[in-house]
Amino acid sequence: MVGQNSSLEKTAENYLKIKDHHIYFEVAGNGNPIILIHGGYLDHSIWNSQVEYLNRHGYKTIIFDDLGHGSTVNGEEELYGYEIIEQLRSRLKLDKISLVGLSWGAMLAVDYSLKYPENVEKLVLISPGMNGWQYFKDPLAQQNYDLRQLAKKMNQKAMFVEYFQRNWSDGPGQPATRLRKPVRRYIEQIILQNVNEHWNESWSKLSNNTQINTITKKTLLITGQLDALDIHEIAKEYHQNIYNSQWTEIKNAAHTLVLEKPEKTNRLLGKFLKE
Repeated sequence: MVGQNSSLEKTAENYLKIKDHHIYFEVAGNGNPIILIHGGYLDHSIWNSQVEYLNRHGYKTIIFDDLGHGSTVNGEEELYGYEIIEQLRSRLKLDKISLVGLSWGAMLAVDYSLKYPENVEKLVLISPGMNGWQYFKDPLAQQNYDLRQLAKKMNQKAMFVEYFQRNWSDGPGQPATRLRKPVRRYIEQIILQNVNEHWNESWSKLSNNTQINTITKKTLLITGQLDALDIHEIAKEYHQNIYNSQWTEIKNAAHTLVLEKPEKTNRLLGKFLKE
């Protein structure tokens, strides 16, 4: 399903006004609600395969663009990620929600779970980042990050995207040829579009609450074998601190699992959500 565009037209009904921001979102399907949260420099469209799969298996899906991403229009006021998720839950009149987050999206999912634990059914953290983590322990990832920051300082957007992909699409130290060309190109297009449209815009904020050992909700961690060392260490930290958690690794995959290994990701999601 790589490259498939959303069938929904972007209308006023697809925007949620919070303070002076306009958050783009889409709702599909019927059943138990699941909010899927994209990673940094990506957008809601990365979830196309998961939305189709989950809708077909009896779930309602909600996807949205964080501040500084996709079709969301940034304002000036401070806004926390957990506020976006809670406003979506309230507007759609949902009771408990399951949260699925990739990378930065996993951090938002965790932050919401710490703020509103009573509203969460289950958590799925894919290639998760962690609030307060000191990046990077992986020297190759650090090198790519430094070069990406240099590219931003030089206003070299194509170079910025390339070093971003070397870390997260390919995996640190992996060749660009590891991924199928259509998949890598599709990820590149999403990142480049977000960079072009939101280059200097802020993302939503995280709270100061990092007490992940207080999370009691059933949690699934999914990582790719070829991802940066930091992501494996972070997943280990979550697994050790969240009592009711399980951790699965996908072989021959890096960070953007939902696009690189959609069928495997979907099967893991389906099995976990049914448990």
